[in-house]
Amino acid sequence: MRVVGERALASAQVRQVGNAAWTDLTRRIEGRVVRPPDSLFGALAAPANTRYEHVLPHGIVLPTTESDIAAVLGWADKHQVPVVARSGGHSYAGYSTTGGLLMRLDMFDQAAVDLCNATVTVQAGARNRDLLRTLASTGLTLPFGRCPTIGIAGYTLGGGLGLHTRRLGMASDRLLATRLVTAGGEVLSCDEDSNADLFWASRGGGGGNFGISTAFTYQLCPTPDVTVFRLAFDGRKAEEVLLAMQDLITDPQLRYSFAAQFGATATGRDAKRAARNVTLYAEGWYYGPRSNLETILTRVTSVARPTSSYVAELDGLGAQRYFTDEVASDPFMTTSVVARIPMRATDAARVVAHLHAWPGSSSRSGASVSFFAMGGADQDMAPDATAFVHRDALFVLAATHRWTTEDGPEASSRATEWIAGVRRDMSAHLGTGSFVNFPDPALPRWWDAYYGSNYPRLARIKSEYDPSGLFHYPQSVRPLEQLPSDAQSLSAGRAAIGPCEGLAS
Repeated sequence: MRVVGERALASAQVRQVGNAAWTDLTRRIEGRVVRPPDSLFGALAAPANTRYEHVLPHGIVLPTTESDIAAVLGWADKHQVPVVARSGGHSYAGYSTTGGLLMRLDMFDQAAVDLCNATVTVQAGARNRDLLRTLASTGLTLPFGRCPTIGIAGYTLGGGLGLHTRRLGMASDRLLATRLVTAGGEVLSCDEDSNADLFWASRGGGGGNFGISTAFTYQLCPTPDVTVFRLAFDGRKAEEVLLAMQDLITDPQLRYSFAAQFGATATGRDAKRAARNVTLYAEGWYYGPRSNLETILTRVTSVARPTSSYVAELDGLGAQRYFTDEVASDPFMTTSVVARIPMRATDAARVVAHLHAWPGSSSRSGASVSFFAMGGADQDMAPDATAFVHRDALFVLAATHRWTTEDGPEASSRATEWIAGVRRDMSAHLGTGSFVNFPDPALPRWWDAYYGSNYPRLARIKSEYDPSGLFHYPQSVRPLEQLPSDAQSLSAGRAAIGPCEGLAS
């Protein structure tokens, strides 16, 4: 294998791979190779975030076996073609796109439940909807994500944050074993006893770093019945509503029983209209009866009268389906802040001010600043127990700007400026960690923000299993010898402080 620098090939260099090489790849595998002008190429190449729809691969492969995957990796290394795996294609930063070879895992979509041991084994191409369908009649569940088309692989590898997180922990906390194909073509089974370092890295170390994951085995939990809620507010008391919701998710009496996502949104074609169209939402569920939840919610509804309100007791499956949420197809940009410091009144005012200053767009979804509640079972593990380091998080703040082609060529630059302002402002007051499953390609010191004190160990694992960087993208884990000098210092003198303390913004 060659050095990582040679992996960053320009499109012109990739085009030098001729038809004979692509024919050779087709002969090596049982699966299918798709290239233009195949009618399937456009649909298979398109990512969920249409901001990156212009990044087209030179070829797409749909492997059907782990041997196929190993052969594809060997071919990519031989011809120096960048290779990227895709399960759901929902990388916010477009990291499941490439100008080289796109490996789609659609054929790896099977799931099998072991009811005796309350486990499920899921192949890496399965989506949330596939797993939900598999578990529907079992009475068992995982900390699901909300979007039905998100790939279970990327969701888990980045940690896996969902409405069940405060009760059941991160999805990666439920992981018992995984299988992956390494850069060298080895097929490895990983758990606490076998290839334990790769297993550790697979629990929050991010996707696309150490190999091509092919299967995941999880410990399931009984699906609890819950009381769901969904509230909407106008923007007149926006700061007060945000702070009231924070009071609920930071109440130690509600740590394991109350799950929520809340935030503020703005819509409008320009800043003036957007400032008039700021609204708020709060939704989630309570592990208990409706009467208890209605009492709890008065701590918010007494602050501001909702413009709409829904509260209902649902079985666990019904609740998960109720909160299924498709991602809009508009181009978007997102950043995140992992908050380990509670939001003060001035911070809530900053959130609202950013939405009032949002430049506007033609997207019906507009802009949002959302808060994903943590601070429950996700805090029950040590920061170094898995690769997911943010074990003192109160919530994840995610700011998103959407636009359409009607907004013209300046839309992306306006989004970049607004997103950077939110990130810079909120990270200065709430904490400088960031959630790797909400990646931001412009994030300063991304290795520190995503992984904190766990990054040096991730780099050592990278050095062992992918020293030449076959799996490489702008924010991928680097081999140990390529660590930035300030990242090397993370491994010393950090044990006594929290995973985000002392990090630069």
